[in-house]
Amino acid sequence: MSNRLQLLFNLIIFLFIISYISSAQCCNVGIPSGGTTNLGILSENTIRANFFYRYSKSNDYYQGDKRVPNISVKNGKFAFIGYNLGYGITNQFLIEAEGGYFINKSQEYEIDIIKANGFSNHLVSLKYNIFDKFDYGIELTLGAGIKFPFTTEPFEYRNVRVPYDLQPSTGTLGFAFHLFANLDITEDARIFLIHRTEINQQNRQKYKYGEIFISSVFFAQNVIDNLMGLLQFRSEIKGQDVLDMKTMPNSGGYIFFICPQINYNIDNFNITLIFDYPIYKYYNSKQLANNYSTALNISYLLNIH
Repeated sequence: MSNRLQLLFNLIIFLFIISYISSAQCCNVGIPSGGTTNLGILSENTIRANFFYRYSKSNDYYQGDKRVPNISVKNGKFAFIGYNLGYGITNQFLIEAEGGYFINKSQEYEIDIIKANGFSNHLVSLKYNIFDKFDYGIELTLGAGIKFPFTTEPFEYRNVRVPYDLQPSTGTLGFAFHLFANLDITEDARIFLIHRTEINQQNRQKYKYGEIFISSVFFAQNVIDNLMGLLQFRSEIKGQDVLDMKTMPNSGGYIFFICPQINYNIDNFNITLIFDYPIYKYYNSKQLANNYSTALNISYLLNIH
C-alpha cells in the first residue's frame, strides 16, 4: 500500500473509532449539512460562498434497528436554507461562517400539526492546513469553531413551546471541530473525507442536546467536461439528550447514509444535486426516523485580487 493510501486509510479508521465512542433524530437542531461544503483550505484572499436548500422527511418509528408501529406522529419534515462563507486569510489559514433558516419544521398528528420556523445556530470557525503537498495530491486540514444561538428563548406555536427536537436552535453556545482530508488518485478521480464533531452546552431550559459526530467519505469521478459524479458514505451519530441532569431515553442513535451526487461546474460556479438515503438506522428507544432528504447546493469561488 502506498504512503498516500496508508495515510487516508488510517484517517478513515480513526474517524469511525471516534464516531462509535458515542451513541440521529428525525429533525436536525442546529445547522443541517449542505452536502459537499467545507472542502478544504482556500488560497490567500479567496472567498468561497455556499448556499443550499435541504428538505428532509420522516414517517416511520424505529426502536433499535427495527421498524415499529407509529405511536403518535404521522410524519415529520423540515425545509432549510443555509449558507457557508469562507475566506482565505493566508494560504494556510481559513475563516468560515455558516448558518441558516428553517422555513418549516413540523410534526403531523392524526388530528393536529405542530410547526416551527426560525434561524438556526450560527457557527464561526478557524481552519488550519497542516499538511498540503500538491505534488502528491494530499491535503489535511483541521479546524474548530463556536456556535452562537440566534435566540435563547424557545420557539412557541399557538403559545405552547414546541418539542425540543422541533426547536430551530439549541438556544445556547456550542463548539464544533472539523477535519478534512483529500487524496488525488488520478487526474480525474479523488477521495476526500470530512469529519465534524459538535458539542452543545445546557440551555436556559436546562436542556442539553447530545453530541453529534458526522463522518463522510466521498468518491469523486469526472464524467465529462464540467460534470462530476460523487458518491458519499456518511455516518451521523448523536449522543443522548439531557434534561435537568436526567438522560432522555428517547434520544440519540446513529444512521449510515449513501448519498449519490451530481456536480456541474461552470466558470467559478458549482451546482450540486444531492440525495441522502439511510441504509442503516439505530435509535435508542422509540423515535421518529429519517426516511430521506434532498439538497441543492450552489457555490461560488472568487479571488478578490
